[in-house]
Amino acid sequence: MSEWQIKKIKDVTVKVGSGSTPRGGQSVYIENGYTLIRSQNVYDFKFEKDGLVFIGEEHAEKLKSVTLQKNDILLNITGDSVGRCCIVPSELLPARVNQHVAIIRTNDDNNPKFLMYYLNDPSNKERLLNQVHGGTRKALTKGIIEEFEIKVPSLEEQNQIVSILDSLDQKIELNSKMNENLEMTVRTLYKNWFVDFEPFKNEEFEETKFGKIPNGWKIVSLDDYCNLITDGAHASPREFPNDKFIATVKDIEEYSFNNSTFKSISDEDFEKLVAGNCQPIKGDILLSKDGTIGKVLYISETLKNVVLLSSIAILRPKFSSYYLYTYLRDPLNKEMIINGYVSGSALTRLVLKSIKNIPILLPKDEVLEEFDNKVENLIEQISANQEENLYLIKTRDYLIKKLMSGDIELSNEIKGEKIVTI
Repeated sequence: MSEWQIKKIKDVTVKVGSGSTPRGGQSVYIENGYTLIRSQNVYDFKFEKDGLVFIGEEHAEKLKSVTLQKNDILLNITGDSVGRCCIVPSELLPARVNQHVAIIRTNDDNNPKFLMYYLNDPSNKERLLNQVHGGTRKALTKGIIEEFEIKVPSLEEQNQIVSILDSLDQKIELNSKMNENLEMTVRTLYKNWFVDFEPFKNEEFEETKFGKIPNGWKIVSLDDYCNLITDGAHASPREFPNDKFIATVKDIEEYSFNNSTFKSISDEDFEKLVAGNCQPIKGDILLSKDGTIGKVLYISETLKNVVLLSSIAILRPKFSSYYLYTYLRDPLNKEMIINGYVSGSALTRLVLKSIKNIPILLPKDEVLEEFDNKVENLIEQISANQEENLYLIKTRDYLIKKLMSGDIELSNEIKGEKIVTI
């Protein structure tokens, strides 16, 4: 291994600078045009396309000094997301950034992905954020970024480290894209069957207050659809070093929990909450009822060491879990629930009584059985992909910590892939 040198970011870059918001703010956004990247698009290791906005040629020309190039690093420099960092996706170029995001462009002697991974290492991120200016409003300045000290090996070693970490990120991205496609397939089938009623067009229909439905189908409440509707603990147990955990709505991601953010609790508190039906089991559907309302999870395996706080409702179906999961994730049904069943003004929430009263279309048993046969493998594959991603993320984060501290020595190539030895 070569000796790692201590440098400042300004020594390994040709550009560090933030963008600007076009005059007129949101009023200048258009449906298609030049991409304007904002802090809500920038996450650790990944770029989120939801909420992307676009500007026209005139405003883009005024921001040409902050035009992004391939492999530029994006770093959030203000607000609660300060320090989040990723590489700009090539397919969005040419693009601009607003004033809440910094561009970091490395020189030819350094790998931009190495610097991105370096800045995402928790210890390095903490060092950087310790230099953030501002009391109520956190902000990283150009000077702070340029003067930030980093340890860098040779370009060859940077490339080796990146090849290890990037292979994990590519697999994570592949699984995520696969899940998007699987989800779209399930949603399309759900809409075709239970919104458009395409396979049942030739059947007799009857009128209900929710519109026409095939004869023999029913509109029931979620209370009728489920054997159990409850929620988690109404008092948060004290934190205790242990391998038992309590999850909140903040731990729910798109297809699973983020187990790295769980709070650990004592065995005694855990057992009390298990006895109180606060533990999700296989086939349960979870629905967030406080904070961010309407998140939905399907539980593919009983969470043996996890209980829930009251911000999450547990729905235990007596009929198809897959149908209920898909029903609650349908955008129109989410909108119906939020607009019709959420209470409160300053702090909105879904109470259990309201959840129990939510209506759901109940098809005939044979229809649900056929639907299950078509979507079971798809939904279970989504869960399996997400579980693999959680493992890959944990592995990547472990390797970053070790690689950036020099605790792992790079080995020789085996079968064309870089491996590591601890």
